[in-house]
Amino acid sequence: MKHLKHLLILPICAGALALGYTISNKKTEEYFHPTEETKTLEDYLAVIGPAPLYYKETTAGQYLAANFAQRHKDWESASEYLHKIIDKDEANAALKKQAMILAMGSGEANRAIALAREVQVNDPDNFLASLFLVMDHFSNENYGDAYIALQKIPEKSIGGFITPILKAWAKAAQGNFDISDVPLNSLYAYHALLMGQLTGNITKADDFVQKSLMSADVDPQDLLKIADLYVSLDKKDDALKLYTLIQQSGYGTLNLNKRIAALNKNSSNKNEPTETTPPTENINTLIRVPDIQNAQDGAALVFLNMSEILARDYSDDSAIIFANMTLHLSNRHSKPYIILGNILSRHDRIEDAIKNFLKIKPESKYYVLSQMEAANLYEKLEQPEKAIDTLKQLYKQQGDINAIIQIGHIYRSGEDFKNAIEAYNKAAKEIGDPIPKEYWHLLYVRGMSYEQSKEYGQAEDDLLKALAFQPNHPYILNYLGYSWADRGKNLDKSLSMIERAVKLKPDDGYIADSLGWVLYRLGHFSQAVPHLERASILLPYDPVINDHLGDVYWRNGRIIEAKFQWERAYNNADDDELKVTIDTKIKNGLTTDATIKNQQIASDENKIID
Repeated sequence: MKHLKHLLILPICAGALALGYTISNKKTEEYFHPTEETKTLEDYLAVIGPAPLYYKETTAGQYLAANFAQRHKDWESASEYLHKIIDKDEANAALKKQAMILAMGSGEANRAIALAREVQVNDPDNFLASLFLVMDHFSNENYGDAYIALQKIPEKSIGGFITPILKAWAKAAQGNFDISDVPLNSLYAYHALLMGQLTGNITKADDFVQKSLMSADVDPQDLLKIADLYVSLDKKDDALKLYTLIQQSGYGTLNLNKRIAALNKNSSNKNEPTETTPPTENINTLIRVPDIQNAQDGAALVFLNMSEILARDYSDDSAIIFANMTLHLSNRHSKPYIILGNILSRHDRIEDAIKNFLKIKPESKYYVLSQMEAANLYEKLEQPEKAIDTLKQLYKQQGDINAIIQIGHIYRSGEDFKNAIEAYNKAAKEIGDPIPKEYWHLLYVRGMSYEQSKEYGQAEDDLLKALAFQPNHPYILNYLGYSWADRGKNLDKSLSMIERAVKLKPDDGYIADSLGWVLYRLGHFSQAVPHLERASILLPYDPVINDHLGDVYWRNGRIIEAKFQWERAYNNADDDELKVTIDTKIKNGLTTDATIKNQQIASDENKIID
């Protein structure tokens, strides 16, 4: 059974404890105890099941087609196939239950509601049917009926987890702000605060929040939401305490650090950005607070939060259900499209994922993220032009620098280094000189592009600056060290840098290859062998690694093995220039004079530099 709620286990430092709150490592079972009587959506949807033997061939075919479509997250097709079967077998209650769920999963909420009513005729205690009818009652503002329907949902079920706060929303809609029966946990606390804001009961709601945060059941995702809401309520000191707790508990992110910096900007000793603290921004541009105007919006957010929890736990089918329930109740939420897009993407339904990302409007705080994701997926579909057009439009609308950087990445992955450098330079100009630590990666990727364009001076300048910001980054160490070694330059420094990279990433084949290659260029042929052999084991079909291993075998007198590695490299190489070089080695071997010359050049350069 998959966990309902994936709570991050975070270390609690003394500073966090001093605030009086702790972040929980409680597991899902504290919330949810599945039994045979109360199954999750995953249990219902895991297998539609074999077609009954008495079905005609066409019906059996539709059943199998529905099964296949559902497994591949094509819920719309699965729903249609199953409804064709129901048209022929209207009395089949089991199929109606499955069709009800598939209809909701495909976004056909009204069809799911109609089926839920039919299901309840024969199975009045079916909690999924009850949950869908609860959604319908909220949609029609029948809050009394919603409360009654919620009573039918078992406590120990996936629906039972959200029942307490849905009941509170239903009562609040009827003028009764009552959270006395709501258990203490951070998700419920978040909704209590939203409810209090809507109904004018902030003090009462905040008391519940404080009690909840002192309990053992606190999720960092909920803390962030509560803190953002505190900012919107002008309770910035309380918000800062929660942001700090999250950061000190090991859950710090760049956006979290920006929030903290923004709230600290009036403190004289914290006003200036540092290497670890980004420049301050307006706090209101950083927070994400839902637009809750009524209980219907509140219920929609409950379903959205449930979808987020399930998506984090990779309970994808259930997450899809709750995302579509959210969209049926309210058009104020963009996050469901992000959830649906991510789930469809990881199940290789790329085009459908893009459609969901593109549904998000420019005014949404998720718009930039959605466009970046759509661009990534266009690139995955090998449609770089569409990806670049999407990113250019994003930059035009939002001025997002990362969109320009991503354009550079697309050009670089297509080995169009000239246009990649142009894009990176445009981003660097927008950021301003000097490029801050926050954008060290821009220096790294631009440096690689310069190196590939044989503009070695500019490449070294960027890579050394990136390394200054990230002195223990294995890939920067490796790239710069390999670049020098491959040109016979700074070989002693190259060796030192790549040895550090190997210690940081001992199982990376490319870094192992770099270490072997720099030893080879230094003339330490026997020492190079084990590193290049290990690289070949880690990446057995990489032509450059096979080529290097062939070279070192040749220098160690292992002629037959050398030719075998060169032939292997030749067969796996796509680059024509590399194939010509390898073919020459296969026919003629390596010339001693060339090696001595290269070593002499390297020796002279090292003397000058060192």
